[in-house]
Amino acid sequence: MNAATAYEKLSSLRAQLPGCSLVLCSDLRSGTVLASDSDLTYPQEYLDALSEAAMQLLAPFEPNQDAPDLVLVSEISGLRLFCNNAATPDLGLTCLASFDLDVAHLQSVVSDFLSALAHERVT
Repeated sequence: MNAATAYEKLSSLRAQLPGCSLVLCSDLRSGTVLASDSDLTYPQEYLDALSEAAMQLLAPFEPNQDAPDLVLVSEISGLRLFCNNAATPDLGLTCLASFDLDVAHLQSVVSDFLSALAHERVT
């Protein structure tokens, strides 16, 4: 997937998540930002810090243990949601969202998104 396609896909994903102001795709092996889509322009250092947090939070707690597929952090300014799934264990999505975001809907949409990415990698 090229960069333009990645940005289009993230923009489409964010459009399905009312209340989500940023969606960020990260390589969970290195903590590297792969692509992002947002309402605002964020400094690269901020995006890098979110990717690093995703790498740490979505790692298995113990060897031979499954990694969490969702970590939710509530802050005074809103929610930070770090997501991945078994189909794409090396990719993580981070969403910055308002408190009224439907988390169950986010999980469903993100799971479908990551599964589609995994399918694209195979074909």
